[in-house]
Amino acid sequence: MKALILALFALLIGLAEARADDTAASNAYQAGDFKGAFAAALKGAKTADPLAIHLLGALYMRGEGVPQNKKKALEYFQKAAAMGLAAAQYNLGIAYALGTGTRQDYARALKWYKKAARQNHIRASFDLGWLYRKGLGVRQDNIEAAKWIGKAAHAGHVPAQLEYAFMIFKGEGVERDIPVAIKWFQRAAANGNAIAQNRLARLYAMGYGVERDEIKAAKWHFLAKKGGNSDKKMQRFVDTLTQDEIDEALKRVKDFENTNRSSK
Repeated sequence: MKALILALFALLIGLAEARADDTAASNAYQAGDFKGAFAAALKGAKTADPLAIHLLGALYMRGEGVPQNKKKALEYFQKAAAMGLAAAQYNLGIAYALGTGTRQDYARALKWYKKAARQNHIRASFDLGWLYRKGLGVRQDNIEAAKWIGKAAHAGHVPAQLEYAFMIFKGEGVERDIPVAIKWFQRAAANGNAIAQNRLARLYAMGYGVERDEIKAAKWHFLAKKGGNSDKKMQRFVDTLTQDEIDEALKRVKDFENTNRSSK
């Protein structure tokens, strides 16, 4: 859980979530002029601009253009969050979840995730669902977890697509439906998630919920392995295939990678 939130936090405190669009602060940040961004954001904050206030929090959190000060970062996040800025509400939730600049408090994290999620902040929806799923700061509730994780999954959040697939596959918080679960594994796998790719490899190898297909199983195994998800059991399965089958699987891997590369 902590590793996952840390990864999301690294994404969130960048410019994508903290910028003030078409402002001097944004332009300076994009140019790598963090001191200039800080000065411009400080000026914007004096006019009660929540985006500028949030950017100050991000700069203090990262120590960009100003000495790192996580407590001060949290103060700016709190100000922007109180003004209704979803990105700040989410960052504040992460700070409480991790105990960054404050003591760890999952209940407060849940409060701020929920505020951001209600404004359709997708990462907040996923993290909110995760807290419900794990019973952190709230009573464990798979129905509520499925609601928020599903919302993030439908919006294209890949980790949410994977988790939603598992929930549907197991019937946790939602009705068990293997074909629908497989569709979600396929979405996450198509988006490059190695765990989903490995799961598809196993399903195709067994013919569970899908028609047995050795070449598809090998294709997804090779992709999962490239993505860092090695599976000795699947490797033993692939080792039983003919060279022609392996060559066809590798061709499909290449086609998949070329298609994904061209779509980016």
